[in-house]
Amino acid sequence: MKGDVDAGVALYHESIKTDASRWDTHYFLGRALAGAGKMDDAIAALETSARLAPFNAAVLEELAGAHAKRGGAAGGWEGASGALRRAAAANVHNSASSLLKLGQMALRLGRPADALNAYRDASEMTPWQAQPTMELVALMLRLD
Repeated sequence: MKGDVDAGVALYHESIKTDASRWDTHYFLGRALAGAGKMDDAIAALETSARLAPFNAAVLEELAGAHAKRGGAAGGWEGASGALRRAAAANVHNSASSLLKLGQMALRLGRPADALNAYRDASEMTPWQAQPTMELVALMLRLD
């Protein structure tokens, strides 16, 4: 299996040499590197993809996941939360999805205040969606 990942990574690098302007090649390279546990390299590839496709929520959410997996005190949280907030801004009609993921990540990391902020923002950005408000109220009741 490791050989397959290494071969795939090599193919992505070759493709980038041919055309470095394709966001999707950097995106899939980042995913392959993250799957191989090479988080710093994955983040670099995903950051490049995000620069090439700044409004692509999938890229930004993948970048957030890579930051979260890499972890490391504030750096993992700051990178992940920043990417998810950019994803929410990039896709206003589905911004709640990115902000709900941010809230869930904050709770997993023991950051209830950040979760409250994410759920509150999701509720305000998409008042027509019930889930952000339900998550916000449920968390407020748990914290009381």
